[in-house]
Amino acid sequence: MSARSKFVSLANFAYAYGGHGLYPEELSEMQEPERWPEVMNWSYFISAPVYLFVGALGYRSYGASTEADINLNFPNDFGNALSIAFQFGQCYYAVFFCNVALCSRFEVMLGVDPTDYFSKKHPLFKVTAFTFRLFFRAFFLLTQTLVAAIFLASKGDVLLDLQGLVGSFGMALMTFLLPSIMRLTLVEDDEFSTTTTTTKRNRNSINNNRKKWLVEPFVYLSLLLGFVVVLSGTYGSLADLRSDINIDKRMIADACQPAVTTVVDERGCPTS
Repeated sequence: MSARSKFVSLANFAYAYGGHGLYPEELSEMQEPERWPEVMNWSYFISAPVYLFVGALGYRSYGASTEADINLNFPNDFGNALSIAFQFGQCYYAVFFCNVALCSRFEVMLGVDPTDYFSKKHPLFKVTAFTFRLFFRAFFLLTQTLVAAIFLASKGDVLLDLQGLVGSFGMALMTFLLPSIMRLTLVEDDEFSTTTTTTKRNRNSINNNRKKWLVEPFVYLSLLLGFVVVLSGTYGSLADLRSDINIDKRMIADACQPAVTTVVDERGCPTS
């Protein structure tokens, strides 16, 4: 375990919490949004120990040979195949439906009516809206699958490094930096409210100052952690990606070195 691998692990840990972008939507749909802090406390109380335990268990079992794709760590048997089949269904659902909004935006830009199915044909492509959406979204999903297959076929743990690179920028920014900056700049204290009495105003001022002293250190700590993840994770991920590329080059260069005293074929490889 090197310092660089620790940086990549830290960035991937931030990647695991990339769902924070959905929090505003979840908060807006809650019947009791004032209980959001309670939801957050329970969520992290359950998820963080599970992440840490599973990660430590995996590293204890496989050490430096641990692959980012968990199924590559298991034997190629029926249980592993069944796991891949279940994950395929889950990932297909997650990837496709997460991209519906993005695909719909492109379809509207290309002149496809989002409310129509079979009644009108596209003036340029001469197909119904349903047919266009079917082929366009299938092609979109196919390109994502192809890119993922290329990454998985590469030598070295390219998938882990790419996740670390994404985690360093997008996920760390959304998880640590932006929420902290918004907390410091957008949240206002109500100590100067004109609708309350002097007693209430004083009480609110004391409560707000107490909350400020309790919350602000964690906000600044989150900012510091975010900058550390961005800088160290970017460095570690890019360095590992470069190392992975060099592995491919070394394997090509060292695939077959002709010997001076042996007969070689047209490829330059020694013959038996």
